[in-house]
Amino acid sequence: MELSQVESTFETLRNLIHSTPASTWELFMAYPQPPVEFVKVITQFIFILYSSEVQNWWECRKFLARDDIARRVSNIEPENVSPNQINRVRGKLEDIDSEVVEQMSHVGYTIYRWLMLLTKHNDILLLSRRVSGENLSHL
Repeated sequence: MELSQVESTFETLRNLIHSTPASTWELFMAYPQPPVEFVKVITQFIFILYSSEVQNWWECRKFLARDDIARRVSNIEPENVSPNQINRVRGKLEDIDSEVVEQMSHVGYTIYRWLMLLTKHNDILLLSRRVSGENLSHL
């Protein structure tokens, strides 16, 4: 991915998550036990959004039932993700088979990609924002 595309990709993914209908979150909560890969993505999503560590699917469901997910996703900025969060989530995402997540849920895969940009590619995302800001200041 080119530097110029990083920010737009991040925003596109964020907007897709933000615009996820309530019925999708309700469908997720109805799953008795989704694949482990999907649960790992959702636990890391919750960790980024709420700074809460959840251990299993039943705990995830409580957070997915909240009505502030869209607002929290909109408010997450790469600059505000702590090094602790980056390192923890990055480590957890490395073990995930993204194909399993993609086959199960388009939204789950979008969340996975968004988390990857926030963590694994955080430095690139921050650099992209800095370069974009410098270009705007020269206008």
